Order: sequence, then C-alpha cells, then structure tokens
Amino acid sequence: MHSLRPRTNADLPVVASWVPDAEALYAFAGPWMTWPFLPDELDDLQRRPGATAWILDTGDGEPVGHVQLTPADDALRIGRLIVDPTVRGHSSRHRHPGG
Repeated sequence: MHSLRPRTNADLPVVASWVPDAEALYAFAGPWMTWPFLPDELDDLQRRPGATAWILDTGDGEPVGHVQLTPADDALRIGRLIVDPTVRGHSSRHRHPGG
C-alpha cells in the first residue's frame, strides 16, 4: 500500500533523477532553478516559510512521487509535483480508458 511521508535528504537524488532535462526541470520547479542542477538544490524549504515537501512511496520506502506544499494566504500552493516516470499511467486499483 502506498503511503505519504515527509521528504528526507536521502530522497533528493531519487527525485532529481526523475528530471531528465532543462524542459522537465522548468515544468517541475519553474524559473527558480537552472539546468544542470544538483539534487541538494531541491532542499530549499528554509527559503519558503511554512513549506513542506512530501514523498509518495510504495509502502516499502521506495519513492514514486513528490509534492511540495507552500502556504499562500489562506490556502496551500501545490508545487514541484512529479511522479517517477517508470510508474506514470500505472495504477494498482484501476485503469482509465486508453491507459
């Protein structure tokens, strides 16, 4: 069963490996990061007060997704959302048409 847990520094290289090029980096992180980048550059939560980063894992600790939540007024901004390319479009519970 999948679980959501706080991201750790050990997750950074795995998440970075899901970003293959400059175009993917821009889609993932916006203009605040430049290609090439180091995995440690993803650890910038201290510059975003109240921000948290989360990992979706397979239940055995293997990361398959990442999301960052940042407070914005009375809401949370969802950012840096990415899924491991090897599991995109797969589901253990259901399939959508054409998938």
